Amino acid sequence: MLLKYNWLKGMAPPDREFGYTDPFGSMKAGEMFAAWVAHDNLHIRQLVELRQARIIKLAEPFDVG
Repeated sequence: MLLKYNWLKGMAPPDREFGYTDPFGSMKAGEMFAAWVAHDNLHIRQLVELRQARIIKLAEPFDVG
Protein backbone atom coordinates (compact mmCIF):
# COMPACT_ATOMS: atom_id res chain seq x y z
CA MET A 1 0.00 0.00 0.00
CA LEU A 2 2.84 2.42 0.78
CA LEU A 3 4.27 1.94 -2.73
CA LYS A 4 1.14 3.58 -4.06
CA TYR A 5 2.21 6.91 -2.53
CA ASN A 6 5.95 6.86 -3.23
CA TRP A 7 5.49 9.65 -5.81
CA LEU A 8 4.72 12.01 -2.90
CA LYS A 9 8.30 11.65 -1.62
CA GLY A 10 9.63 13.07 -4.89
CA MET A 11 7.52 16.23 -4.79
CA ALA A 12 9.02 19.57 -3.84
CA PRO A 13 7.52 21.27 -0.78
CA PRO A 14 4.75 23.75 -1.65
CA ASP A 15 5.42 27.48 -1.70
CA ARG A 16 3.20 28.60 1.16
CA GLU A 17 4.25 32.20 0.57
CA PHE A 18 2.71 32.25 -2.91
CA GLY A 19 0.01 34.89 -2.92
CA TYR A 20 -3.00 35.95 -4.92
CA THR A 21 -4.50 39.42 -5.01
CA ASP A 22 -7.89 40.49 -6.27
CA PRO A 23 -10.13 43.53 -5.64
CA PHE A 24 -11.18 42.06 -2.27
CA GLY A 25 -7.64 41.69 -0.94
CA SER A 26 -4.79 39.23 -0.96
CA MET A 27 -4.13 35.82 0.51
CA LYS A 28 -1.09 33.56 0.70
CA ALA A 29 -1.27 29.83 0.02
CA GLY A 30 -0.33 29.12 3.64
CA GLU A 31 -3.21 31.26 4.88
CA MET A 32 -5.63 29.44 2.58
CA PHE A 33 -4.43 26.06 3.83
CA ALA A 34 -4.68 27.15 7.48
CA ALA A 35 -8.22 28.48 6.92
CA TRP A 36 -9.21 25.24 5.17
CA VAL A 37 -7.95 23.11 8.08
CA ALA A 38 -9.71 25.35 10.63
CA HIS A 39 -12.94 25.16 8.61
CA ASP A 40 -12.80 21.36 8.47
CA ASN A 41 -12.11 21.26 12.20
CA LEU A 42 -15.31 23.22 12.81
CA HIS A 43 -17.24 20.56 10.89
CA ILE A 44 -15.64 17.85 13.04
CA ARG A 45 -16.77 19.77 16.13
CA GLN A 46 -20.32 19.91 14.76
CA LEU A 47 -20.32 16.15 14.25
CA VAL A 48 -19.02 15.53 17.78
CA GLU A 49 -21.74 17.79 19.23
CA LEU A 50 -24.43 15.96 17.24
CA ARG A 51 -23.11 12.61 18.42
CA GLN A 52 -23.03 13.80 22.03
CA ALA A 53 -26.66 14.97 21.78
CA ARG A 54 -27.65 11.56 20.38
CA ILE A 55 -25.84 9.72 23.18
CA ILE A 56 -27.61 11.86 25.78
CA LYS A 57 -30.96 11.13 24.14
CA LEU A 58 -30.27 7.37 23.97
CA ALA A 59 -29.15 7.26 27.62
CA GLU A 60 -32.39 8.75 28.96
CA PRO A 61 -33.53 8.56 31.71
CA PHE A 62 -29.92 8.29 32.89
CA ASP A 63 -27.54 11.21 33.26
CA VAL A 64 -24.34 10.89 31.21
CA GLY A 65 -22.59 13.48 33.35
